[in-house]
Amino acid sequence: MGKIVAFGDSNTYGYGLSNRELQAWPARVGEYLKMEHINYGIPGASNKEILWQIKEVESTLNQDDLIFIMWTWPHRSCVIREDHIQQLNLGTSELYYKHFENEANSFWESRLYVEHANLLLDNFKLYNLFYDKVIRVILSNSTRGTNIDNVMYSRGVTREELANDNLHLGEKPHDEFARMLSSKVAPKKGLL
Repeated sequence: MGKIVAFGDSNTYGYGLSNRELQAWPARVGEYLKMEHINYGIPGASNKEILWQIKEVESTLNQDDLIFIMWTWPHRSCVIREDHIQQLNLGTSELYYKHFENEANSFWESRLYVEHANLLLDNFKLYNLFYDKVIRVILSNSTRGTNIDNVMYSRGVTREELANDNLHLGEKPHDEFARMLSSKVAPKKGLL
């Protein structure tokens, strides 16, 4: 049997959870579907960095793996160097955001990354996850993969449902999202 393989940003990583290895949604999906899981979430990742991570591990993926990609905010970016990735953000990259980042550019760059990943993973069972309206528009034109809205954000969360850092989602929303994903995936994989 295959494994759950998840890519994304801090929300996939489980940032702020007291035990992310067990509480983040990829681990919970793995538990519900009785499958091993690998969490490639990267805190602060851009869609470019998510695609880079997919390319880095592509050769380790198997046809029976379930691939989940939690696409992030389109305005995030990074510079890929020989020995590391430099994440760009407003605090450290003011000139980039002043001169290069804009809504149209963010849309087209994210579209390229999403479409590239979808083509790359065309022979896999792929689930595109999103919580940003721009990514929703990009995915609405895609015929590859299954697109699922991240209800952890659309329903809103209470302060008590936040992680220890009071910024990211806590254990309960991660578990709710994992239950929803598992219920969508299990019938397609013949697991129920």
